Amino acid sequence: MKSDKTIIRKTLMEQFNFITNLLGIKDPNIIILDVIDAGTHKEIIALNIKKERTDLVLSRL
Repeated sequence: MKSDKTIIRKTLMEQFNFITNLLGIKDPNIIILDVIDAGTHKEIIALNIKKERTDLVLSRL
């Protein structure tokens, strides 16, 4: 049986994959560092292949 951490990570990765496909980001080497749910929007803090910190903010208008 998979742990809760694995299930949550899989769910986040599925959401992130959907978002990156929606935005047209083609880099499969993006690593999620943190996801913050602020209620009105979600912030995804990720690491790209150049090892630079990247903040991706998703908001509902």
